[in-house]
Amino acid sequence: VRVGDPARALTLARHLGEHEVLAVAIRPPTVPDGGARVRLSVRADHPHEALVALADALASARAAGLVPQRASS
Repeated sequence: VRVGDPARALTLARHLGEHEVLAVAIRPPTVPDGGARVRLSVRADHPHEALVALADALASARAAGLVPQRASS
């Protein structure tokens, strides 16, 4: 999930963690300046409930302003 700002990436990763979603903030110098993001891994063997929880956590993060309305390029 691209968010751009390193502080926002950390906050989003923390928010997702509070919703029991494992997410890692990726920040410069690993990515270019302005390219901070949160890395998620989804596997085919995740139970349906886990995917629903992920969707709910991302919706909550978007409502809180942690996920940009439109991804940056």
